[in-house]
Amino acid sequence: MLNQAVEAPCNTNNIQIGFCGMYPLPNVFWYRITCYQSGSLGFFISPRYLVTQANLGDNYNWAVFDITNHNPEDVYTDPSLFMGGNWSGTYGVTGATAGPQPVECASDNAANITPYSAQPPLIQGHVYLLLVTHYTDTPSGYDLAFIGGTAVITNPNIRVLGAAITDCDGVTVSVKMNQQIKCKSVASDGSDFKLRGSNVAITSATPFNCNTDSTTDSVILKLSSPMAPGNYTLGIQAGSDGNTLLDKCDNGVTTNDSLNFSMDSQTPPTPMDSLTKAECGPKTLQLVFRKPIQCNSIATDGSDFSITGSSPVTIQSASGVCTDGKTNMILLVLGQSIPAGNYEIQLKTGSDGNTIIDACQQPTAAGSSIQFSATGGCVIEVPSGFTPNGDGRNDYLYPLNAARADNLEFRVYNRNGQLVFSARDGSKKWDGTFNGRQQDTGTYVWTLEYTDKQSGKRVFKKGSSVLIR
Repeated sequence: MLNQAVEAPCNTNNIQIGFCGMYPLPNVFWYRITCYQSGSLGFFISPRYLVTQANLGDNYNWAVFDITNHNPEDVYTDPSLFMGGNWSGTYGVTGATAGPQPVECASDNAANITPYSAQPPLIQGHVYLLLVTHYTDTPSGYDLAFIGGTAVITNPNIRVLGAAITDCDGVTVSVKMNQQIKCKSVASDGSDFKLRGSNVAITSATPFNCNTDSTTDSVILKLSSPMAPGNYTLGIQAGSDGNTLLDKCDNGVTTNDSLNFSMDSQTPPTPMDSLTKAECGPKTLQLVFRKPIQCNSIATDGSDFSITGSSPVTIQSASGVCTDGKTNMILLVLGQSIPAGNYEIQLKTGSDGNTIIDACQQPTAAGSSIQFSATGGCVIEVPSGFTPNGDGRNDYLYPLNAARADNLEFRVYNRNGQLVFSARDGSKKWDGTFNGRQQDTGTYVWTLEYTDKQSGKRVFKKGSSVLIR
């Protein structure tokens, strides 16, 4: 069933409806239909604003045209394309059913002319247009249900399999469809799919990222054990839920649908090539990897890594932010803040007997390295002035190098001693406003308290800054 919930109030060209004459087309919708097996076309158009006791309702009219080998616009100029329709003025449900005559011309609702006409005969391979027009201007919409006919107007050979991508673990296959399918039509046990070329079984299927209309174009398959390197074929079959995959119109995907894919024998190891920019006098370093690293391959004592450079640096520990045993980041905790200078992190075999290993079981080679620079002697201070004019330069007042501070408290006062800004987070900045109002040009007093990360000492500072507009 098609639900036409919104109708555009518009008028198009007049059209010839058989021997009835030329009729206008207010609020018109067109539906293109392809016949896959000859037979009759049956349908019902049900207004959502049905007849009431006050004899109010919606009047829908319809017509069918055979446009095979024609431009669709020819329906306005070639009367021979018309096959049948119903233009009676009777309110309520209308459609094509067995029995009535092929055409009903325009009439008043009071005439009570039948709102049904005969089912048009369709021919396999022909293309048709169904015209639905709404004469009573109530934008309530309608339901269109194709039932009662014998023609097949849905593709019996729907193919949706577009691509299959294997994860390096060999037990996950991501299937990409070339059209949307209904999420609820995917059997959770994976029985809608079959895998040829292996004794490995599909154990589950999960629709990925279902849309608001409960459709998706991706399904994640899980296998009973890792696939060996080689070539495979993924096919479609009726699942344990009694159907194959269903498209938006509840049409089943053909069991002839299949695609070929391969499981590669090797994937290249994940390089160690990315380091988050080091803060001032860092005591930690963060390595970022393009593919997940197995958390159990990281030596927790940090012995997978060494740092050489301008000054001696020791590593106390290494850890990841792990999900399902994998991480894309490794945090190195250092024995001391790194003084200013140039350094290199080098990967080596750790105390656990290996370097780091990615999710594809590939170890990153010992000797891999990253070079970086560190800035030392960073002073936490507050600028002597700022210009909050929105030009992107010196628009805010805040403590510089606050990343070196713990338990920070920054306060700003106006010349009357009124607190106009406070923050316990070094990333918070004063924009020169108070209670949503811009503050005047002038001198403002600030206080700053924090614990120095390097020394562990509590520090108190006081000063003034000029707001310039």
